[in-house]
Amino acid sequence: MPHLFGRKEDVVIGVNGAGALLRLQDYFLSDDSAAPSKSWFQALDKRITMILTSGAAIRVPEFFPDQRMRDRLWHDYEGKVQAWLNFAGVLRDSLDDYGRTDNLQHPRKSSDGRYYLLPTHPFLEEFEKNLPSPELPHIILKYRSVNEPLSREQIRLNMEGTSSHMALQIAYIMGAREIHLYGVEFSNTPENGKTHGSGNYYYKPELNELGMTLDAQLQTMDSTLKRINERGVVVYSHILSRTSEKWNTRLTNSIKIEHENNPCAVG
Repeated sequence: MPHLFGRKEDVVIGVNGAGALLRLQDYFLSDDSAAPSKSWFQALDKRITMILTSGAAIRVPEFFPDQRMRDRLWHDYEGKVQAWLNFAGVLRDSLDDYGRTDNLQHPRKSSDGRYYLLPTHPFLEEFEKNLPSPELPHIILKYRSVNEPLSREQIRLNMEGTSSHMALQIAYIMGAREIHLYGVEFSNTPENGKTHGSGNYYYKPELNELGMTLDAQLQTMDSTLKRINERGVVVYSHILSRTSEKWNTRLTNSIKIEHENNPCAVG
């Protein structure tokens, strides 16, 4: 991905591990509440404008510099998580259950071993009502929904999908007339009973930080791309090869720009 990305865009939003490519004027986004425990977040230049979930932001000094405030917010947050665990119980860790809308009211353990409040749960809305404003210029992803109509004025982001899907919506809301996607192939698909894909990263991920992309997430992204296209915005996917499952994109509603496949340039 680094050699595909020429920095010709007016605004750059880097997602998760792509934070290593960002400069101070860019934006970093992660919809992963476990982000503060990830190596790619720990290596991020925290002077970049960050967009995080409330479950992540309350543990980051750049959002809330006062340690006592962070401790208090985390104590309150954990209390609501525990109340939720006591009430709802835990689903089995299965790909059949992962991401299903009818299961979003159930707790799910994240990759860092913690439980987090999911975006549609009323406990999270209650928690965020009293959440102080973070230090500028950082932003907390408070307003998330399901089936929110796409518009330049929308204040709730559709939560179904991936962090890249959140970034796509933000780019549209910010007024983009042309959007370029790098490293958004949706090719890290679980196989042989594994819960995470392991193939397509421009960097070497930690073994406990492997991600995955499910067909439902791909369909959500493609659906949003279609609606964006219908509103006159062109979306391009930068890829290395149309013939490779690993380096081609599974998205069908973006225009593919194929670059020369130069293995020596891949980090």
